[in-house]
Amino acid sequence: MAGHHTWIVDTGDIDNTSDDQTGTHAVRTLLQLIRPALGKIASLPPDCASRIQWSTYSDSVQGGFVMPAELARAIGEFGVDVYGTVYLEDVHADASFL
Repeated sequence: MAGHHTWIVDTGDIDNTSDDQTGTHAVRTLLQLIRPALGKIASLPPDCASRIQWSTYSDSVQGGFVMPAELARAIGEFGVDVYGTVYLEDVHADASFL
């Protein structure tokens, strides 16, 4: 019987700071937590899949995010793909901008 294991890091709502406007705090926290696994993920059996699923909220109607180069490099060290989703906050509930 195949197993399924999921690690979840939920940082809750964290507002951007003047030092960090990227909204990537949860990903940074996750990388710190899984640091001991660095170099071991590639040796997992072929029937295993590893990935980072990340979601965040944007107060912009464009729904974009910034992935700083140093964070992208750190993720690359683990050799896992990132599945990212940006949700729009409901700051325009009346939808008058549409």
